Amino acid sequence: MNPLPLIEDKEYVSSLKASLLWDRLYPDFEDFVIALVQKNARATARLVEVYGLFQASTLVGNVVWKNFQKYKKYLPPVRRKQCEQLWNLQQNLV
Repeated sequence: MNPLPLIEDKEYVSSLKASLLWDRLYPDFEDFVIALVQKNARATARLVEVYGLFQASTLVGNVVWKNFQKYKKYLPPVRRKQCEQLWNLQQNLV
């Protein structure tokens, strides 16, 4: 078995940790990814906070749109307002 390509890049991993794990809500990147797979509201909110709704939905799927009402309370106020506007537009298109 070969190691995952991006895990070997220490600079890239450090950058991800700085942007996604800055408050140590999750002890390491693996726990954060596990929380995303389990559709944890705080993990989803962090991903949306950092990458936005569209890119986050590309990364983890439709759960970003479906569970918005559950995790939006974990978003910072300004980001929450921006995401609510986009979410409302997206809901009107569907």
